[in-house]
Amino acid sequence: MIQLINVDIEEFKKTIYPEYVKIFPKEERKELQNIEKNYDKEITKFIKICKNNEFIEFFIINTLAIYILPISVQKNNENEILENMFQIYYSVHGKEKVERECQVI
Repeated sequence: MIQLINVDIEEFKKTIYPEYVKIFPKEERKELQNIEKNYDKEITKFIKICKNNEFIEFFIINTLAIYILPISVQKNNENEILENMFQIYYSVHGKEKVERECQVI
């Protein structure tokens, strides 16, 4: 069973940020201080994705984009998570805003 868990900044720093640092090269990643500021301003949210209580992926959601970052590539999980992506975005930004301002490419 896949669980989508909204996490606070402390859980992000403990669980997600170490994986974020592994995935992104230094020149592409955002500084932790900037991520914290955006979280405090309610611009950025974090979703930890677990399957059978194992941390497998995460979303970083902000007003500009959703980043889906797998911890390991598991095709079955990817398809299941992508099916739920817009539901997560709707819950964060509101369905009306998403449908008005976003397009699938």
